[in-house]
Amino acid sequence: MRFLIATIALGALFANLSFRTPLRRSIIIFLAILVPLVANGIRAFGIVYIAHITDHTVAVGVDHLIYGWIFFAFVTIVLLAIGMTFRETDGDNSIYMPADEDRQPGHYSTPKGLIAGTAASLAVAFVGPAYAQIMLNHGVSEIASPISAPAIGNGWQAMGRSTTSWRPRFAGADAEMMTSFRRSASDVHLYVAYYTHQRQGAELVNSANTFVDGVNWQRASSSLSKIQVGGRQQEVKETRLLGRQQGRLVWEFYWIGGHFTADRYIAKAYEAVAKLLGTNQAAAAIVVAADYHDSPVDAAAVLQDFMANLGSIDQALNKITK
Repeated sequence: MRFLIATIALGALFANLSFRTPLRRSIIIFLAILVPLVANGIRAFGIVYIAHITDHTVAVGVDHLIYGWIFFAFVTIVLLAIGMTFRETDGDNSIYMPADEDRQPGHYSTPKGLIAGTAASLAVAFVGPAYAQIMLNHGVSEIASPISAPAIGNGWQAMGRSTTSWRPRFAGADAEMMTSFRRSASDVHLYVAYYTHQRQGAELVNSANTFVDGVNWQRASSSLSKIQVGGRQQEVKETRLLGRQQGRLVWEFYWIGGHFTADRYIAKAYEAVAKLLGTNQAAAAIVVAADYHDSPVDAAAVLQDFMANLGSIDQALNKITK
C-alpha cells in the first residue's frame, strides 16, 4: 500500500509534467495503479519461490525487504519508461512543458500564497500520523479479571474444565477460556479468545487463527447459519470437522465492542471504526463445538439448545476489563 500510494503520487506528477491531454494523463494514472499491483504479485511469488528453492536461507528476513525495494525501484523505472513511450512533445522531441501564457495565475503564484500552500501541505502531512499516534492506545482497556463461564440454564452443568484435548488457536489473545458443559450424555465445548485491542501478532480476524491441527482434525466444510442466542437471532460461521472416529460441529462468531457478527469483513470494519473514534477496542471470538457420530444435524440440535439457554455474553465480556 505504501508503494502504491507513492507510485500514484509519482504518476500524478509525471502526468502533469509530460502530458497535456486529459486522456493521456488518465492513462498514466491508471498505469501507476495497475503496474505496481501486477508487479507486487510477481514480487511476492518470486520471494516465496526463492525462499523455497534455497531452503529458506535466502529471501527471508532482511533479504525480503532488500529484494522488495530493489524490485520496486525497477518497477518505478519501468513505469516511467512506459509513460515516456507516448509522452507529448513540442515538435523538437522535447518533453512538453506549459508555455507562460498557458499558465493561469493563482493564489500560490505570490510569496504569501507559496508560504500558505507549503504550511497547509505540511499540516496535512502531519495530521494523519499525529492523530494515529493519539488514537493508538486510546480506548484500550486493561484486563481486570479472568474470563468467567457464562450462566447456562435448562439443566446444563459447567464441568469447570475442558473435557477435550481439542483447542482453537487464536494468536496473541490477551485472555482465553476453554471449558465444557454437560447435559445428559451431551458435551458442549466453549472457547473464548479475548483481545484488549488489535495489533501486529494479536488480531481477532487472522488467517492464522484456526480450529484444526491437520493431524487429529481436518476441515470438511464451512457455511453461515442463523441461530438463537439468549433470545436473539445471531449469525454464526458453521465449520464441520472430521476426526478419526467422529465428527465435530463448530460455531464461531465475533464480539467487537458490544457488536456481534460472524462476517470477518464486518468485524474488521468494527475494529477500524473503534480505533479511528477512540472508543472501546475490546474484541473476542466465541466458539462452541459439539461432537456427532452419524449426522452433524445431531450436533446442531445440541448446540442450538445450549446457545438458546446461554446467558448474556455481552455482560460477561464487558466485566473482563476496567
